[in-house]
Amino acid sequence: MSMRKIVLFLTVALCAFVARAQESVKLDLVEVVPVEGVSADDLYDRAEMWVSQAFKNPDKVVKYKNKETHQLILNPQIPFQYSKLVGSAGVEGSIEYTVKINTREGRYRLEVTDCFHKASYSMGLLTSDTVLLEPKHRWGSLKWEQKVWLELLGAMKKEMAIISASLKAAMVIPDSSQSEDW
Repeated sequence: MSMRKIVLFLTVALCAFVARAQESVKLDLVEVVPVEGVSADDLYDRAEMWVSQAFKNPDKVVKYKNKETHQLILNPQIPFQYSKLVGSAGVEGSIEYTVKINTREGRYRLEVTDCFHKASYSMGLLTSDTVLLEPKHRWGSLKWEQKVWLELLGAMKKEMAIISASLKAAMVIPDSSQSEDW
């Protein structure tokens, strides 16, 4: 192979690598949490109880539940309102997302995925990008959209933290049947 072909090949490979490195990654949360000595069935029951307490209308949120496969799938949403009054009406709406809970012997997995902003001027699927390189809409100002985007990310990251913490608290219930010996 000639030196020219090698340089051309390396240049193309480098460009492909850089382009791939700049791809957006969906904003997701995936956790596997150990809960020593608790069966998959008990963890599933605790997860169902958590859903009934964590959401105002659990029946509207639950999209799939199966105790045999130890899986719950939820589609909740949170309201979103931009903190600035100017230009906020179009982005006022909700962030819809998917929560999957799978239980196994001694552990459970929580996934929060597919976070999507729904509004008249939707920002679409939320990604982990903290800087927008171009406006989401042709009419939009990149500076204004950047501010809205950061608030959306902040709101969803806060929601993810709340879900994770409250589910952990519900799943790690101390066993009250083992009291101290008197």
